[in-house]
Amino acid sequence: MRFYWKVTVIASMLLSSCISHHSSFSVLSVEGGRIEITSDLDKSPDTAALKIWKHYSDSVKAVMTPVVGYSEKAMVASYPESLLGNLIADIMLDASDNYGSTGADMALLNLGAIRNSLPKGEITYGDICRVLSFENRYCIVSLNGRQLLELFQVILNQESMAVSGVRLVGSEQHELVEATIKGKPVETDAIYRIATIDYLAEGNSDMTVMKQAIDKYYPEGVWLRDLFADYIRKVEAEGKMLTSRLDGRITVKHGE
Repeated sequence: MRFYWKVTVIASMLLSSCISHHSSFSVLSVEGGRIEITSDLDKSPDTAALKIWKHYSDSVKAVMTPVVGYSEKAMVASYPESLLGNLIADIMLDASDNYGSTGADMALLNLGAIRNSLPKGEITYGDICRVLSFENRYCIVSLNGRQLLELFQVILNQESMAVSGVRLVGSEQHELVEATIKGKPVETDAIYRIATIDYLAEGNSDMTVMKQAIDKYYPEGVWLRDLFADYIRKVEAEGKMLTSRLDGRITVKHGE
C-alpha cells in the first residue's frame, strides 16, 4: 500500500515595514499525517487540479507517445552482459567517431544508469526516457594502459558495468585473468580513450582511477539519451528493427 505525507501549515501574514511595502509569513504550527493511496480517492477528484494536470499531460503526451522505432526483441540490462547493456555501450563507442580523429577504444556504462527494460515492438520516446532517465552527459576519458588495467579490475569488482570494445575474463574471485581492447593486449604505456558518462568520469561507482585521467573531453551538448534516441531513429530510417546480441565480452573463468 502506498502513502504520502500530508502536511498542513498554519501561517499568519505579518506586515513588514511600510518602507519596503513587502509582506512575509510566519509559521504558527505544522501538522502531519498519512493518507492512504487507493482508488477511493478517484471518487471525488479535485476538478481544479485535474484541469491543471490535463494542460501539462497533453503537452507531455505529445512528446512521449510518438513511435520512433521498433525493436526485434525485448531487452534488459544485467551483468556480466546483456542485450540492452551491450546495445547502449556499442552506441556509445560508435558515436565516439564523431568526437576526435580516432574515436574511442572502448565504452563503459554503469547498469544503474539504465532504469528500465526496452519492449519488443514499438519504441516511443517515452520508452527511451524510461530506459535512460538520468541527464547523463557523454564524455571521453583518456587513460594510460596501467590505469586501464586498474579500470578493468574495478569493472570486475563492481559486477554492474556494461562495456564495448573490450573482452575481459575474470576469476571467481573477481581477479582479472585476461584482457584485450580492440582485440589486442593492453600496452601499459599506450593511451586509450574511453567513451563513458560524466557520472563515471567524475570517479563515482569506485571509478577513482578516472580522477587521474590524462584528459577528459565533454562534447558540447551531447547527452546519452539523445545518442540512444538518434540511433533508434537512424535504424528506423533504414527500414530495420533494433537488435542486439551477446558475444562474451565479459566472462568468468571457473576453477577446474
